[in-house]
Amino acid sequence: MSKEVFITHSEIQLPEPVKIGDILPKILPRKYEVFASRLMKKLKKERKLTVLETDILPEKQIKKVDTPIGWAHRLKKKIQTAHAISFDEIGYFSVAYNVSSHQQKLPNIACQIANAIGLNRNVSPKQFTEYGCAGGLIAMEEAYHFCQQHDKPALVYIYDHCTVGADFNSVNDQNFKDMIKSYLLFSDAGSFVVLMNKACIKQYGISKMIRIKSILNTFEHADMLNLDQQGMHFENNTAQLLPQLVEDKLISQLKNEENFNILALENFCSHTGGLPILKSFQQYFKLSDKQMKYSYQTLAEFDNASAASLFITLHLMWRNIGSVKKDRFECESLAIAFGSGIYMGGMVLNHN
Repeated sequence: MSKEVFITHSEIQLPEPVKIGDILPKILPRKYEVFASRLMKKLKKERKLTVLETDILPEKQIKKVDTPIGWAHRLKKKIQTAHAISFDEIGYFSVAYNVSSHQQKLPNIACQIANAIGLNRNVSPKQFTEYGCAGGLIAMEEAYHFCQQHDKPALVYIYDHCTVGADFNSVNDQNFKDMIKSYLLFSDAGSFVVLMNKACIKQYGISKMIRIKSILNTFEHADMLNLDQQGMHFENNTAQLLPQLVEDKLISQLKNEENFNILALENFCSHTGGLPILKSFQQYFKLSDKQMKYSYQTLAEFDNASAASLFITLHLMWRNIGSVKKDRFECESLAIAFGSGIYMGGMVLNHN
């Protein structure tokens, strides 16, 4: 019989925010500044979370503290401050991202990070790249199945350095305005998530946890979300099409397994695909503002950090849950993500 699996810790890492108004004159010709300023006001954006050194833009250089390995070191310290876990005892490790700032390609970044943070050398690091905003859930599903079979912790590192992908030199490209939009919409962020089964939880004496009741990843070929050097491109009706697609291909399968009532969910946690998409999901499923609060908070405070966005949303929820007593979970929530392909993933979660 497969063992129950739990999220036993969550941490996030962000670059220091910078004022967008200080950046735009460095990267945009004057003729685009009015367009960008209007877009900033429309999006209500005043600051930017970026790993790039803003003093030397448009030249691209990563802040030394904000490399993927630098973040991993800082996330490890945060985990160890709150968690009695020994990183040498972790039995599974994976990394998921879409856009990364690392320069050394081999060994892959998962191996580089595993070595840097002192993971057991017998653990073979896994890497999931370019699965879109659902990439973190693909990594989580493999970690989940590992914990079902092994009494060892699993660690998943989800991050994206979206701002590194912006092409500031494509001024003559007809899609340059799309690049500006993407640069203002997307941000950089990372997250560590620890998973364990019940035997492992007992060993570490953990009382705060989220049970992963069910996890599923699926796919439907659709060409409505595309990313290139000029930014993210959406079909005009993407926000209207996505909710039904996600319901038909993902949520309906999760409901068949777990028979949950979507209107009774404590939280509906979605990665932040943008305000029109969040509002479209809320309207389609008749969700309350309270159910959507963490998704809206993530978008308002952290923008869209691609694969990392859902895990910022989950971290906001994690900070507000209580300890579990006598294996009793009072609340049920749903976490979903979807991205180019279209890859879709979801988790049914129990918590207090």
